[in-house]
Amino acid sequence: MRSGYIEGVAQGKHILKFFVPYTDGDKQAERVWTNVRAFLTENGLSTTDRRIRKVYFRHQGRDYEAEVGKMFADLQEEAVIILEAAHRNLIYLCTPNRGVVRGGPYLIGVHLTETYVVDFDRF
Repeated sequence: MRSGYIEGVAQGKHILKFFVPYTDGDKQAERVWTNVRAFLTENGLSTTDRRIRKVYFRHQGRDYEAEVGKMFADLQEEAVIILEAAHRNLIYLCTPNRGVVRGGPYLIGVHLTETYVVDFDRF
């Protein structure tokens, strides 16, 4: 596994339209996404406006995959939003108890791990 970002169609896989689990439609998804970003910014964790669907990474010799709407095994929680840090080489994985409703996000150090990122469709 090499470090890098994948944009567009990743290895023949379909890119999904942006969504936030448990929301009812685009407007509510946008509101939740905006509120989570604001919460993180208020706590010193500013983000870019990049919309990440999935991240693959290796940490301490173990491979991980986190995808919006799916269970992240390491936390036993569903990934709700995945954000890119604005001024750090980090990805913020947000679950209900890690960055969405309370607490800080799960941190993925892009510069310390082998990482692939897949974005949501931009259209």
